[in-house]
Amino acid sequence: MFCAISGKPAKVPVVSLKSKCVFEKSLIEQYINETGKDPITNELITKDDLMELSQNPQQTALTNTLNSATLNSNYSIPNLLSTLQNEWDAIMLENFKLRKANDELAKNLSTALYEIDAAKIVAAKAMKERDQIIQELNEVTKAIGMDESDEENNKEPTPEVKPTRKRTRSKK
Repeated sequence: MFCAISGKPAKVPVVSLKSKCVFEKSLIEQYINETGKDPITNELITKDDLMELSQNPQQTALTNTLNSATLNSNYSIPNLLSTLQNEWDAIMLENFKLRKANDELAKNLSTALYEIDAAKIVAAKAMKERDQIIQELNEVTKAIGMDESDEENNKEPTPEVKPTRKRTRSKK
């Protein structure tokens, strides 16, 4: 069984009752302490929602032997390996959080780009409608102007009034 966070075989496997995924107990507990949510479903979760999976006696004996206090205190290699494992777990937890944040940002970016495209389409349609209305208005204006000129042609011609000039006498 592989941990959904680290992708490695779990030493102490637990399953989340919310997401039905297997996790390393220490990693999921650390994640719950920090966020209070299931890392897969983002539902609120407590440590009570985790169920430890039973191991057969051979697995339990092997785990206990590797994690015994005698080995950790007497030999530096197991101690070093334990430290490296803890570091690896911390890095995997951080990596998981970063992947999750990256996915969320990608979704937000996709949504924003979709909304911008939709806004551009709406603006283009509005501009097209505006241009059609302006064209129709110009055509109506021309038609009204022609109707008025036709009506004026049917009336009796009005005498044109020429501007008058005042004549001034020139003094000689």
